[in-house]
Amino acid sequence: MTLTENIFILLISAVIGFGIASGTGYVIQALIKYFKNVSFFSIGQYTLIRIILTLVIAVAVSFLAGIITDRLSSLNRKKQTYNFKNVMTEKTFVKTTAKRFKWSDGCFQNIVIRVFSLAMAVITVVCAVNCIIAYREYLRITDKPDIVGYAVKETPRSYTVYYDYTASLVKKGDVYTAEQIEKKIPDTWEYSPFQNHSISEYYFNDVKFGDSCMYRNISDDVLNYLKNIDGVDDITMGYYETARTFTWTGINTDNVGNGVSLARSLKSGGADKKYIFAAGYVEPEEDIYNSLNDYAGENLDYDGFKEGSEVVVFLDVNNSGVYDDSMKDGVTLKLHNYEMVLERNDSYESGDEYINAYSKLLEETIDGYEGQTDTQSIKDYICKNITDQQITEILDVYAETHDNAYIMNIYNRYKAGDISKEQLLDASGSDEYYSGVWRSIISQEWWYSQYGFYTYLVPAASTKVVKVVKVTDEIKEKFKYIIPEFGQYTVIGSTQLLQNALDSQNELIKKYLFLDELPDYMKLKMNPNRINIKYNLGSSVMATDNVVSSYLGSAGFAYTSYSDENNQMRQKTIEALMTYGITGIAAIVIYLMVSTIILKGRLERYTERIKLLINTGAERDKIVKICMYECIRQSMWFIVLMPLDLLICLVMVRRFVKQL
Repeated sequence: MTLTENIFILLISAVIGFGIASGTGYVIQALIKYFKNVSFFSIGQYTLIRIILTLVIAVAVSFLAGIITDRLSSLNRKKQTYNFKNVMTEKTFVKTTAKRFKWSDGCFQNIVIRVFSLAMAVITVVCAVNCIIAYREYLRITDKPDIVGYAVKETPRSYTVYYDYTASLVKKGDVYTAEQIEKKIPDTWEYSPFQNHSISEYYFNDVKFGDSCMYRNISDDVLNYLKNIDGVDDITMGYYETARTFTWTGINTDNVGNGVSLARSLKSGGADKKYIFAAGYVEPEEDIYNSLNDYAGENLDYDGFKEGSEVVVFLDVNNSGVYDDSMKDGVTLKLHNYEMVLERNDSYESGDEYINAYSKLLEETIDGYEGQTDTQSIKDYICKNITDQQITEILDVYAETHDNAYIMNIYNRYKAGDISKEQLLDASGSDEYYSGVWRSIISQEWWYSQYGFYTYLVPAASTKVVKVVKVTDEIKEKFKYIIPEFGQYTVIGSTQLLQNALDSQNELIKKYLFLDELPDYMKLKMNPNRINIKYNLGSSVMATDNVVSSYLGSAGFAYTSYSDENNQMRQKTIEALMTYGITGIAAIVIYLMVSTIILKGRLERYTERIKLLINTGAERDKIVKICMYECIRQSMWFIVLMPLDLLICLVMVRRFVKQL
């Protein structure tokens, strides 16, 4: 009896205490993780074992203390006298009668029943603990995505590095000097030096096209379909791009792929090739920052990383197996705008959403737009909206390399205020021919000095390369959920860096077209284009990865699957849950069945005595309580099932007593 009481009291106290302690700890660590992004609280196998051992020791100590106390009390009772008058009262009738019923069963039977109940309880608890441990281990190991994909464009973009011939623009844009261009790119000085703002293009062969950029969101239809696939547990998204060109001072183009100067390469692409430039943009969370800072030799400033002014670059070999020595720690990396093919007067019916959106914007903004940039409609639009100050600024640069006396005379008269903007553009003096010339000059120079120059030569965003780290298998494994494919130059920066670049290109288009605001369809936004999908336990038996992979491929995604390694853990977890789960359930069922059989046999033995009690005036409710008294004490040994066990016993006892 003492042992039973101690188990009951200590077990309840342990469960309540454990719940309060773990709950409080979880709340505290959740708050710390929310504010500090640090996680340290967990309850594992060793914690549970220590709790069980502590409970067993506490029961044993308490039991021994109870025996000693009872022994001392019995010695004291020998010196006392007792009055047994009115021992069987109405208040003690149920308890006293129930004890007499129990004693009639014998000590051995009562002990065996309780040992059996305790054994079933221990088996059930051990199975439950092992199920929890197995599932938590599964969650820990399979916490990462099973498949990583990113959206690719129907019309890929070839990598292009742009150079400028004009000394003033070279200085203004901090690009290349003439000597650097001659040294690094042969045969690029074939044009006349009087070609103002001439932009040289340098393309690359034998590399994958840059086919991933931020323009459209992953559609809701795609997300909804993926979420409804059996076995898909969670979907997260991120930002990954390969279409943006990077440059830096001192770049050695001989080490960047295999280039071809002044001609568009048609040899890019192919499964055996790789990207030149790739970038993954992440939220500045503590864990990713710590990982990058480790590779950066503890030199990555958190605020700089968060604001986009500092990044880490991972350098891989080029197609010839050579590392580029011009990419060094401390260089300023320039993220250039997405290339607008339409601005080079190519056909815009290319399937590229961004180019088509730009074409739509021109059609809606410019009356009579003919689908080309060098047309009368655009000249009229620019000349109509450009201000006197803007005309003066761009023509000052133009005048440096043009010495036509007649043209310069008209320009000087305009600059002096003798000729108005309208006279300059519509009828310059008495020669209407030159009005057309000035309209062409101004519209062309506006394009070169604003859109062309800033698009191709001035970076959309700049950032400092804190550390250049050579790519290894360890790095690829570490960041494989952020960077689906590493390029020759791979940047990991914050989302703010990407936002800066997108805002810059939006402002550029607004400035070129004299717009206060861009329509929503034209705005570059922080649209996720990388998708990470995590499966659940059922995926290993539902062929989830095959279904997801097939759909991503048809929906225009490149993807990499990591489900095989996770499926092995899922299989082990399912086996563990089945083994321990079935064993635990079997223990519960056996306990309930045996408990029911024992109760039925006990009631049959008590039948004559119960009838006697009823015939002598005992109420049936009192009889039920007498029979349930022993059920309560016995169920304490399997306290987890106590409510269910007592409910079954109550139904059986009531039914039995009612039939008498």
